[in-house]
Amino acid sequence: MILLVVLLSQHLRSCSIPIWRWRRSKGFDVWTQFPVFTIFSLLLPITCLWAVCGNLPRGAAMNPYPDGSAEGILGTNSTDLVPWFRVPLPGVWGAPAFNARSVYAGVAMALGASISSLGCYVMCAKVTGSPHPPRHSCNRGICAEGAGSCIAALLGTISATSSSIPNIGALALTQVQCRLPVQMAGALCVLVGMSAKLTYFLTTIPMAIHGGVLGVTYTMAVSVGVSYFQYTNIDSGRNIFIIGFTMFMALLTPRWFSHNPEFIATGITSLNLFLLALLKTPVIQGGILAFLLDNTVSGTSEERGLVPDFPGFHVRKDGRSGCHTQGLTDIYRLPSGVHRWSVRLCPGFYPFSNLRPASEPTQEPAGVEEIRDLLPPPVPQDTQGEGSAPSSSKDAQDILGIPV
Repeated sequence: MILLVVLLSQHLRSCSIPIWRWRRSKGFDVWTQFPVFTIFSLLLPITCLWAVCGNLPRGAAMNPYPDGSAEGILGTNSTDLVPWFRVPLPGVWGAPAFNARSVYAGVAMALGASISSLGCYVMCAKVTGSPHPPRHSCNRGICAEGAGSCIAALLGTISATSSSIPNIGALALTQVQCRLPVQMAGALCVLVGMSAKLTYFLTTIPMAIHGGVLGVTYTMAVSVGVSYFQYTNIDSGRNIFIIGFTMFMALLTPRWFSHNPEFIATGITSLNLFLLALLKTPVIQGGILAFLLDNTVSGTSEERGLVPDFPGFHVRKDGRSGCHTQGLTDIYRLPSGVHRWSVRLCPGFYPFSNLRPASEPTQEPAGVEEIRDLLPPPVPQDTQGEGSAPSSSKDAQDILGIPV
């Protein structure tokens, strides 16, 4: 699976199939070149290997299905009595049950999902070459995911709604930068959710194919995240320590707490579950450690990546930071139909007000109290009488001949 994806997406990405058209004046001519191997670099390997695995004889060495299970999409008739489509209704499985344990676990999972979703928004903008997502679009996405999770809970599902990191990796592989495939995928998900037969059809995909897809897409997502280090001074010992320590601890501590849950013993079972849910989530561990270390370990703005070239960041003439808004209206605005209905149907109070986007994005200047570091700034030493001494960074720029 992995070899086929690498072959199609990387080695054959420059190969295209000509699309011909016929015109009465010129006859047949090449209309465009279709990059079939790039766009279908995931779909083709999945379909081919799925069909091969479904037709392997029972007991074959490479048969991914265990003994006694379905051999393929036509290997069983256990779903004959199940209707093709059934519209789920709220409350069919009973009213939602609330208790302290479920609330604490839900808060921890929602926090981790929100951090992961924000990272997905930034990575998606990086992959597609779009401007950095503004604040209002991120708030709208998080609010929409929360509303989707509430609807899913009312319908009786066991999973919530969140952005998918493998989808960002698939976007980087296929280079499909259009809303139409996303809308079609959403419609297919709704259709599959209403049909038990179609759901069973998808469950016959071998786990080996799932592992191959996740192995490739996650590596692409990690690579996109690592590419943001180009805006920092990666040779700085400060940054090397923060990156290595954060990544190692984010992988080590969740595994350790998974094997030693008895270490958290506060005497309150609900609080124990909440703390374990936080400590066993790598994205929360890595995010908190990176935030604390980056804002407490001293370093220059260039070391931390707070440079004018960073996406979505610039320094205005008054010295405060803000975000670029030029060109964000057409990119991050909802489609006209969705925008019109969201304004009509969504309430105007918080948090539903985030689902009612403004027609134009507003400038988001930093407040006067906003600072770049949690540590207090150093007090300048006056060593030249009445005048103030130049800072060390300015002296270094003068010595090295760097223009200010």
